[in-house]
Amino acid sequence: MNRIKNLFSIIFLLFTAILNSGYIFPDVMPDLKHLKIYSPEKLEFGQTTVEKFKKNFSKIPDSDVEVYTDGVTIIKLKPPASDVYNLIRVGFKNDKLDWIEFNLSNKIKISKLVSVYGEPTDINTKDNKDLDYYNYDFFNISSDKSSKTAKTITYFSKSPFSETAKISKKLDIPESQKKKFFEKFTNIEPGITLESEFALEYPNLIPYEDEKSETNSIYVMSDELGNAGYYYDKAVLKFESGLLTWINLIPKNLPMTECLKVINKKYKKENIDSFYELYDYTNFIIIVDKKTKMVKSIGLFSKDIRL
Repeated sequence: MNRIKNLFSIIFLLFTAILNSGYIFPDVMPDLKHLKIYSPEKLEFGQTTVEKFKKNFSKIPDSDVEVYTDGVTIIKLKPPASDVYNLIRVGFKNDKLDWIEFNLSNKIKISKLVSVYGEPTDINTKDNKDLDYYNYDFFNISSDKSSKTAKTITYFSKSPFSETAKISKKLDIPESQKKKFFEKFTNIEPGITLESEFALEYPNLIPYEDEKSETNSIYVMSDELGNAGYYYDKAVLKFESGLLTWINLIPKNLPMTECLKVINKKYKKENIDSFYELYDYTNFIIIVDKKTKMVKSIGLFSKDIRL
């Protein structure tokens, strides 16, 4: 159990880094499932200046700022190692934000992205000897010519669909229809659910490759949560060699005191670090913020209808 517990602690801390990556990049980052509706919230194409952008950081090393004679400035940023992006390049033309490029850290076939986002308006195969560019009006996806693996996602302007998407994502669920995760997804269970069955039911979900093993993959459910979205922001599912091994639930607003009322069961309490503590219930683990006493993450190794 200690090995599993340590593994989950690492995974949780990495996922927390994704959720709180704003201190490195001063805005939200694209969700791979919704590239067509992504729009920066704090940055504005054609308006945000280099100086204003730099103020979002305590210090950007001079080595990460490239200035060219044609009025172009490029700033390189390193997102958390756990993120789906391993590098962000921000381009300015004549001191105004011109483009944002996100380098993918996971191996995703361009055919998979095209199956999700539809056919591009055109494919540029001539401007780069190594890459092809799949254009989607206000952004493009580059692909390695030989392996057909997606390399970068670059945005040039704001998505015209973003505001509509924000409105549609608001949850107004009647009290009688609010459901916990396993009430909503009765057919999902660690140790039983096969990845092939899950992928067939959710064909638009893009798996993230586990860096430790090519046989492992991770899926993030958000919009798919439906009426379970009242309780959770996200559910992260990890499959190892085609079998679901654990589920990580990220609650919206859950005090640990509420968990203790619902889960009338013995637990072991341990420190993770100076910020988080761990409640070990044997078949699941709860990570709690020490300061706020709010639940940050619930890791499940088996089914529990209370969660």
